[in-house]
Amino acid sequence: MWGCQMEQDNAITSTMEDIKLFLPKLVEACETVGNLFYEPVTQETWQQFGEIVEGIDDLYKTLRAIEYEQNKPSNYHFYEDAIGQGIHNISDKFKTLNILVDEENFTAAGDFIHYEMIAVFRRLLQQLGEPLLDQKQRFHLNMEFLKETFPKVYDYLSTFPYEDNGNSVILSRNGLPILCVGTSGKTVHLHSSYDPIHEADRWVAQLSDKLKNKSTILMYGVGCGYFVLRYASVYPQHSLYLYEPDEQVMLAALRAIDFRELCKSLNIAGFTVGEAAQQKSEMLEYVSFQREPEIVVFPVYRRLKAEEMHAFFQELKSIVTKNANVVHNYNKFGLNWTRNSMYNLSKLLMTPSIAGLQGAFKGVTAVIVGAGPSLEHDIEILRQLKKHALIFAAGSTIQSLLHYGIKPHLIFSIDGSEANVSVFDHLDIKEIPLMFAPMLHYKIIEDRDDHLLHAYIKDDTTTTYFMSLTDEAPVFLPTHSVTGTAIQAAVFMGCEEIVLAGQDLSYPNEKVYAEGSKHFSDDILGYIIGQSVLQVENVSGTMNRTSQSMLDTLKDIEGILARFPGVRFVNTSRLGANIKHTVFRYMEEVLQSVNAKTIDDHIFIQAIADLPLYKDEKLKQVYSQLERLPSEMQECTKHLKNIVRQIGLLEEASRTKPNKCLSLIASIDSSWSEITSNICFKGLFLRACAGELKRFEVELPKLIAAKTILEQTAFYVKFMLPLAQSMFELCPDLQEIISESKSRVEGIDRFSRS
Repeated sequence: MWGCQMEQDNAITSTMEDIKLFLPKLVEACETVGNLFYEPVTQETWQQFGEIVEGIDDLYKTLRAIEYEQNKPSNYHFYEDAIGQGIHNISDKFKTLNILVDEENFTAAGDFIHYEMIAVFRRLLQQLGEPLLDQKQRFHLNMEFLKETFPKVYDYLSTFPYEDNGNSVILSRNGLPILCVGTSGKTVHLHSSYDPIHEADRWVAQLSDKLKNKSTILMYGVGCGYFVLRYASVYPQHSLYLYEPDEQVMLAALRAIDFRELCKSLNIAGFTVGEAAQQKSEMLEYVSFQREPEIVVFPVYRRLKAEEMHAFFQELKSIVTKNANVVHNYNKFGLNWTRNSMYNLSKLLMTPSIAGLQGAFKGVTAVIVGAGPSLEHDIEILRQLKKHALIFAAGSTIQSLLHYGIKPHLIFSIDGSEANVSVFDHLDIKEIPLMFAPMLHYKIIEDRDDHLLHAYIKDDTTTTYFMSLTDEAPVFLPTHSVTGTAIQAAVFMGCEEIVLAGQDLSYPNEKVYAEGSKHFSDDILGYIIGQSVLQVENVSGTMNRTSQSMLDTLKDIEGILARFPGVRFVNTSRLGANIKHTVFRYMEEVLQSVNAKTIDDHIFIQAIADLPLYKDEKLKQVYSQLERLPSEMQECTKHLKNIVRQIGLLEEASRTKPNKCLSLIASIDSSWSEITSNICFKGLFLRACAGELKRFEVELPKLIAAKTILEQTAFYVKFMLPLAQSMFELCPDLQEIISESKSRVEGIDRFSRS
């Protein structure tokens, strides 16, 4: 049955292709006969007229046969109106033509053929579109072009078969190819069915105010390229990032237009197709680093792809925010984080890893406490809860807990800033176990040896390199707040119910913290509230004041919770924001549910005491790398200085001395290769200069795409020179960090004995 359907589909499709090939011949014959009717009518006139009558009759009968066919092809809906109109118009016009001929009004008959009959056939040809053979040949040439110019797009599109039941190529009234798509049982033209160029011109004109002072444009939707082409003609200086979200639309467009010619007219900085996560994310990463990119949308997509477009914009906004934070934070803290990780190497070697506690607290409820205003309402119940559940203090929350006389079972701290030092300054916490990440400010733990436990955070390239971490080592995802780290650690340790307390993640009643929090002055807290003009729904269904950074933190925590569907998450923050993937319960209910269990006050002290330390071989391995660093840093400094000097020479040589320019480029590349293979780059620069390196990495495709010496020179001057200068300026600081880190490891008792 299915085979018969396919044969029928193929038969009708083949017939329609025959019609497409027949119509131009019919038009040509009609033009000849129309001209003959302006002259005295001869036997030849009647013979040729008879031939076109026979052709018109065959066409009419064929169209009627297709219309009456029960088993139509799956893409027939694109042509249904055209065939119906063709049948009606041929019948109607043919009757009129016969009357004119019967009346021997031959001049009028010639006019009618020229201006009425031929128009019907041309319109039908436009509606049916080009022959499939022509489309397939164009598609093949376009794919070869993509393979050479945009190989990732080629590889991606090669995995998709063309679905002609979802899209179709027809011709507009002025003869330009346009795309039709089937959606919700309807056929929608992606471009004007009359004049797509005029439509594109009007669209570009209304964008003029929006695009003033812009240089980078992300185009959401390409279609047949008319909008892109007209845009480029008005703004040739703009760098265009083209994104076509619909693979089938792109495949259809490659059949409709010469994509090679289109690209010749465009300043394309990037081109991506489809919703595939990797392809799209790579493009968004790249765009996010461009200065104030502007997004313009293929007009019809605002209606057809409203939901997808909204999700796309949200993803771009998230990536822009994330990368802006990465660059800002690493530019501001990169060196300090590197220092912390290096100075804390000695502490890592002297303390156990959380790896030994995997699943150790299965069946035990963990309460992760934040310092939000809700904490004040639950503090007395929390005091009782400590006897029945694990109490984890998230970072600065320890101030509020100690203010109320509650010592948690464990403190989590990962913040590497000086502000975090002030949080722990003068606090008596040496008897409270503390779990730290290597990026924690070294001053917080440098005078402490007991009850410490460490965990690793992804993206800490310094620790990963020098501790030679493998995939087997537990490594937690970086998060916006220490709460996210505590959640991951609690899950790792086997807790199947995790309670969030004091995690308001907003500013209820215009308050930032619970009582006892002292690391911010009243003026700063007032400023935070004053700047928080956004709203977020709270657990009661009303709204709390919040800020963008707090919303980002909330979303980040929700993302962490979503990764653990098998864990029950309970939110008890009665004034706080509603948190996805949690159920809200009052703290009293939580206490009742765990009342039968008993938790020893010193449970973590005992657990840490039983954990093994790293073996002496690990200590020696780390120290041997530290010993190499001073000489390796000298090599890096030499190569960086060479790069800075040679890029200065390169700019001048590129204008008049191409051979010298090529020699300089080769030398620069050689020096950079030496730097990136150096242990100082892998262990120090990757973290200390992560912001600059990220930007450089994003821009690197421009060097690969550079076709002239001038383009290559521009890249080295604009992107590599600032990076090399920044790295060079850090070398003295990193030398000091190397020396102090080596001294700290040498101070370990086990090291001196070994």
